[in-house]
Amino acid sequence: MGAAYDVFGNGKTAVKFNLGRYLAPATNDTIYTANNPGARIVNTASRSWSDTNKNFIVDCDILNPAAQTVPGGDTCGR
Repeated sequence: MGAAYDVFGNGKTAVKFNLGRYLAPATNDTIYTANNPGARIVNTASRSWSDTNKNFIVDCDILNPAAQTVPGGDTCGR
């Protein structure tokens, strides 16, 4: 439950109240770790890349998982 009141009506001063109750402790059980967005982030990937134009920039579309050869640019594998 929560409540807020703007005392002077200018948005600068407010009185806020909050009342809370935790019914279960937050632990490292599967329900909490499965819903953690940080656990669903891919932090490693491997893909071959040949920088044929020597500009040290990946010229391929890195969001496309298929093998690609950019004209005058790079060769990206799967």
